[in-house]
Amino acid sequence: HSLHILLSSKLLELLPNDLDDMFSPNTPRELAKLFGETKKIILLWSATWWHVMPIIAFTKHLPDKEYIYITAPDSLEEKMARSNHISAIIAPIERLRDTSFGAKIRYIYSFFPLFFWGIHKFSLLKKQWYYLIMSKGWPGSVPLSLAGKVLWMQLAIHESDTIPGKANRFLGKIADIILLWYDDASKYFPGMNALVIGQILDPVWYKHDEISSNITWKTNLRHILVICGSQGSRAIFEELSHTIGSIDAEFKIILGTLNQDMKALFDQYSHVEAIDWIESQDLLCILQDTDLVVTRWSATTLAELSTSSAHFIIIPLPDAMNNHQYYNALYYERLGHTVLPQSELSLLSQKIKSRLLLLWKYKK
Repeated sequence: HSLHILLSSKLLELLPNDLDDMFSPNTPRELAKLFGETKKIILLWSATWWHVMPIIAFTKHLPDKEYIYITAPDSLEEKMARSNHISAIIAPIERLRDTSFGAKIRYIYSFFPLFFWGIHKFSLLKKQWYYLIMSKGWPGSVPLSLAGKVLWMQLAIHESDTIPGKANRFLGKIADIILLWYDDASKYFPGMNALVIGQILDPVWYKHDEISSNITWKTNLRHILVICGSQGSRAIFEELSHTIGSIDAEFKIILGTLNQDMKALFDQYSHVEAIDWIESQDLLCILQDTDLVVTRWSATTLAELSTSSAHFIIIPLPDAMNNHQYYNALYYERLGHTVLPQSELSLLSQKIKSRLLLLWKYKK
């Protein structure tokens, strides 16, 4: 089969082992070099929006491939796959939504049925010339990836956090190639075939000169973007709703699908625009003139925001799996950005005002 390019030592010498910028403009080129000759790819990706989006972006960077997306029934990734015209196969996946004892027991009981399901399905897919599995690394991907390796399929994984999760740490031992965003994560894969290529973003993020948007800043005040996703972000919006009237700046607040009922709280302010959701193209446009961003710290959001020169106030989600948002945030704190623990959320307005004092109140 045509996967020799994936493991070519000559190719690996061409790729960087470190990236100074958090946003790597070379990611599309590197993906093309790594997977250019591969024709068919099996996708294993996890269940949150910010983890599903990189795999959708992966398929957009390599549109000439044939893909099969292994998903859970009635899941976000199934809907995203079908809306992007990617074939999906429903697997008997048990979601590990927490680390409780009960959740771990359910996962253990589901492990072997999922493994043998993978043996059966991947045997059929291999007859159709599917030889490569691309995985984000989540609990359900472990038995499926093992099934693929038993069948001598190639395995590529992508890790987007500074501290890899347990699934990717395990899969790194059997993966043919490990793609990283942070160079810091490489220490968790010693002696393994790990490459730093950056986060995988929608192709629109690499075409700054070719985009436009109907969402624009309307004043010459300082511009503050609040983008915290839906998961666990309601407390941030509630805190802002009490203090935003006293902050002399223009705000754009991206509420997310679970917080759309809060729009009326912000619509009463003339200097605030609350938006239910924002597309990549619109976000890219407004980031070019954004001074301050208040955000959670998912890996995809982080990479997108890194295309701007704005200062970040980062509020990590305290119950994120393996506390990965906190450790990602610490990485950026070393670069001069601000980390605000959830327990100190009442200080958010003060942090914003302090940062504004360091800037000219009005744009030149």
